Amino acid sequence: MYGTNGSDCVVKLNEGATLFNERLELLIHQLNTNLPGARFTYLNPSGTPTDLATLVTNSSCCTTGGGGELCLHNSKSCSSPWRYVFWDAVHPTEALNKILAESAYEHLRLTFITLHPNTGR
Repeated sequence: MYGTNGSDCVVKLNEGATLFNERLELLIHQLNTNLPGARFTYLNPSGTPTDLATLVTNSSCCTTGGGGELCLHNSKSCSSPWRYVFWDAVHPTEALNKILAESAYEHLRLTFITLHPNTGR
């Protein structure tokens, strides 16, 4: 596959995502500094690889192709979408959304407890 260097990932896209995330973290730090009444949090979804270990990460639930990112017209979706990370080249499945939501909830719950330790929750 183009630009993968033999891995399942496209190197240039990963580099772009890494740069974006680094700058996003800086922006969040600036926002927290400049807006003391607000609290912005950065969550790293790729930081939960063990949750993804049981999911199919190197192909999508439906057939994509022809340079497109969406499912091909009339293509059938997989019979077990709960095992896949993506429906097509860009849209996450419920399985991935659940992992990300649980990760976000846990992070925010711990952050809230740290910021407000005497709430009794």
